Amino acid sequence: MQDLREAFVLRYRDFRIRDLVRCLESHAITLEGGGFIVAGVSCERIRVERIDGSTFYYRAWVEPQTGLVLRWEQRALDNLLLAEVEFESLVYQPDLSGRQLRGSTYTQQELDLAQDLEEQVGFALLQPQLLPAGYRLESAFVFTDAQERVWVTRLYEDGCDVLALMQSKPPVSGGGPALGHMDSLETGAWVVMAGEIERSRVIGVGRLTFDEVRTFLQSSLIGD
Repeated sequence: MQDLREAFVLRYRDFRIRDLVRCLESHAITLEGGGFIVAGVSCERIRVERIDGSTFYYRAWVEPQTGLVLRWEQRALDNLLLAEVEFESLVYQPDLSGRQLRGSTYTQQELDLAQDLEEQVGFALLQPQLLPAGYRLESAFVFTDAQERVWVTRLYEDGCDVLALMQSKPPVSGGGPALGHMDSLETGAWVVMAGEIERSRVIGVGRLTFDEVRTFLQSSLIGD
């Protein structure tokens, strides 16, 4: 499970606005000025903060012509730096001949959200009842890991950040909707909880508070 959660954090670690309309429903975006130089490029700086009383905010240095985020940082409300990424150089239309680009470690099959997910994967899925404010299900896919375990990943988004719920196919059907043993850790600005619910291996990963991720998982019920 460690490989799966590390891969998710690596893929989604960078700040970006994934859906502007959705983001504006739950975030306040403030333009803090222009003329900031990052990687030799003039950028405008914005501050992005949830309007529901989040414990942190983002600053992003954006190249206005392309929308590229060349630097971003996440800070606690007391200004403590939680995470930071910055481009040192930028080359437009680079020559990638001779470079081998790597894709996903596992072959993923996209699921159709308009159809019943359980019918598509063949087993009962957890059904979170309490999502963090502004989040909703945006995509889902299934894959098989190196140990031949089948996993379903559902991605919930608020227009800016992503919350993942990864669930393995259980070896046998479970009992009632009880939460099994769960381990938790914080890696940078991310909260990760992993363990077992209803005999399924479960991972919850999000750039949220510990209480938000725990509530999200604890509210999960197996569908009928």
